[in-house]
Amino acid sequence: MCSPPQILRSDVRVHRRWIWRIAPTSLVIAIIALGAISITSTYRIFAHTVDEPAHLAAGIELLDRGTYRYEQQHPPLARLAVAIGPYLLGARSHRKADIFDEGLAVLYQSSDYTAVLSAARFGVLPFFVTLVAVASTWAYRDFGAVAAVATAAILATTPPVLAHAGLATTDIPVAAMFVSALFTFRLWLESPSIGRGALVGATAALAVTSKLSALAFLPASFACTAALYFLCNRERRPRALAVPDILPGLAVGIGTSAVAIYLVYGCPADLTQPFRQLSAGVTEVLEHNAKGHVSFFCGLASFSGNWLFFPTALAVKTPLPFSCLFGVAAFVVLRDRRQDWRYLAPLASVAALLGIAMLSRLNLGSRYLLPLYPLMAIVAGTGAAHLLRIKTWGRALAGGLLIGQVSTSAAANPDYLAYFNPLAGAHPEKLLVDSDLDWGQDVNRVATELQNRGITQVATALHSNADFSRHGFPPYSEMEWDEPTTGWIAISLTRLAFGQSAPPFDGYRWLERYTPVATIGKTVRLCHIEAEKSRGSVNQ
Repeated sequence: MCSPPQILRSDVRVHRRWIWRIAPTSLVIAIIALGAISITSTYRIFAHTVDEPAHLAAGIELLDRGTYRYEQQHPPLARLAVAIGPYLLGARSHRKADIFDEGLAVLYQSSDYTAVLSAARFGVLPFFVTLVAVASTWAYRDFGAVAAVATAAILATTPPVLAHAGLATTDIPVAAMFVSALFTFRLWLESPSIGRGALVGATAALAVTSKLSALAFLPASFACTAALYFLCNRERRPRALAVPDILPGLAVGIGTSAVAIYLVYGCPADLTQPFRQLSAGVTEVLEHNAKGHVSFFCGLASFSGNWLFFPTALAVKTPLPFSCLFGVAAFVVLRDRRQDWRYLAPLASVAALLGIAMLSRLNLGSRYLLPLYPLMAIVAGTGAAHLLRIKTWGRALAGGLLIGQVSTSAAANPDYLAYFNPLAGAHPEKLLVDSDLDWGQDVNRVATELQNRGITQVATALHSNADFSRHGFPPYSEMEWDEPTTGWIAISLTRLAFGQSAPPFDGYRWLERYTPVATIGKTVRLCHIEAEKSRGSVNQ
């Protein structure tokens, strides 16, 4: 029989264990909530970006008409998510022939443009929650409570993640479903079962039906994880896998994946239709990649892409404290002779995914790399945990880097999309534009600036498909390509960067002679050019 002091000590130990388990969960939940608040606070500030109307149009078509015909290279899951809110508000299909015209009709012909757009963007928020929750759960399982909280804090304060989590697009959904599929696969490797096999199949299908880039990213990350599991630290594995362990889970996973794809495509009467549409989407993506897509990188516009685009985008769009913690962890892991597969798996998947992205000719933004961020955050979280175990200087360094990460996010608010770290220099528009800087989000700010200045006529060259008259613009005209203009000019950095690159993309090079009157938001330059001084300096 235990004496009272022994009972008391036992109760204290149990109580401490309970607190140690519940505290990280509470912190992660609080971090996710703060991230969600940061994201939703941007909804009413920014106008729709270039791609949002298309995603909304396709989702509304599937909900309202039961068909999915506008475009196949983007599957329906994310588009359904962004369409549910507007559909509940009364948005319906307008049966326009063009996907962008349809999306703009849904936005502008509703009773409240801002409410419909906010509802569409809200559909992406659950994917952000999933992204951070799964990444931190993975870190907790493999690397402990400190790594889990650090992972959540890093991921939920990374500006590119917050930016795209606030838009009605496909990039955060595929990142969330990708990391979910990879984590369930990692669990299945350690303990194969029919239930875990079904989870792998379902999450993999949800990743693929979010965005087809998952078809390239998932096999590569699965292969890296499996190879490391079998090759590294064999003594750490519970037991060797045999064929009878694998086949049941594999069969159930394939079946679950097929069912998930069928459900996402709207349960058509023709059971083969979703798979034919998925196949058509793959064909469209391959053809798109073969033809290329006009993109801008380091002062040049090109259809062929550049293999340095994605490494550069990752280097200048990732906060430096995040990169430092990732570097610390990578150094520690690669130096360790024990080569624990659990530490190597996220790191190897990051390298594999970046390598795949570098082969693409579709250099359309760092958003294509969002599936890397949860894996990088897990690695960085282990780096923070490692430093915190080192007394004095290690703890000071870890604390400083984490504070720096949070401060970076706070300073970037609400312009998460236009964020660049100091490596990009004072003019990041010379490196990257489009969805990395100027995607049309500042239209509302331009309207406010024009109204405040009392401008009654303006020539525009904005990277946007918005109807400016619906946003409070004064009478405006579209600025002609390669024709110098006088008066007030509002030109966005994407149009300016393309228009001042090498021929034939040099239609706005004449504007180099003039200094802007103001920069609106982070992305639009306002100029005033008087007719009699069209060859001189700006009248400010």
